[in-house]
Amino acid sequence: MSPSPPDEGFQHESASREPGRRRRPLVLVGVGLTVVVVAVTGWLAVQRSRHQHAVVQRLEAGAADIMADLGITPDQVHPIPDEAFVPYADGEEVAALMPGLRERFFALSATTPGLGDLPAETRRAFAEAAVLSLEPFLAGDFDMHMRHVEKLGGALPDTDPDPEEAWRRVRFRWGYNANRFVFTALAVDRAEVIVYRTPDQPADRFHAIRLGYRLGWLKPGGHPTKTTERYPGLKGWDEEGAGLAVYEARVPVEFFLKKLGQTRQGVLGVGMAQNLETGQWQPAIIRFYHDDTQNPEFRSEEEVKAYIKNLPGNLWM
Repeated sequence: MSPSPPDEGFQHESASREPGRRRRPLVLVGVGLTVVVVAVTGWLAVQRSRHQHAVVQRLEAGAADIMADLGITPDQVHPIPDEAFVPYADGEEVAALMPGLRERFFALSATTPGLGDLPAETRRAFAEAAVLSLEPFLAGDFDMHMRHVEKLGGALPDTDPDPEEAWRRVRFRWGYNANRFVFTALAVDRAEVIVYRTPDQPADRFHAIRLGYRLGWLKPGGHPTKTTERYPGLKGWDEEGAGLAVYEARVPVEFFLKKLGQTRQGVLGVGMAQNLETGQWQPAIIRFYHDDTQNPEFRSEEEVKAYIKNLPGNLWM
């Protein structure tokens, strides 16, 4: 997944997992509550000097008004209860959950517009490829990730002229955020498949915010990562007025946030597209959605734009 590093390379450590068994209650969005919304409404500091920053104001508004603007009514807000999550402690326990997730994706694909028109064999391949794309991140397994990239027809890292140094860099990038996030549980029964984009319909720029409000998050955020470095056959998948149809398979997760010592909810999703040359399903974009209540104050227009774009990066793959 670079302007700001995304959240990937998750490793599992027993010391970090103990707090992950119980999650602190989320702050829910509902009528009468107040949320903080990022808005570029004006600049308080006009002077542009080396020692001054433009400060972006945060506006406060009623949660109901914000959700209404996004087409969400209070009855559509459905936080995921703790009991929906199945905890796991290692790669073997993750593997045991994957058949259920695969079948869930396959079943949902039948009712997904566009995707449901494809033959069952093609939709089953979609579900299998989605699970292969997600499992290494859930297990925090770099070697599995490389095996699955190869199985999905992706390109392994260029190791010229120094193979040892090249692999060291790739492995380091994978594990960059291991000291920040650890996945601890899945809500397989709450997994979803949606249309992320079509050649005629670009992705919704407020997609992450709509998802977060629907799940009752106070301030939805996240990190998307395009994957064309590993899957060059998907290059141009998001071009406006062209590109490819992308279907996102996503599953709610619990993760332990080491910096804050908290376990919180998120959603891990992968947008799958078919390689035009091979017909193989490959990940076009991987996204990690979460409640971004710890985001720092913005001090420049560039930071605001980065936030609105959900902090794109390229370290995941």
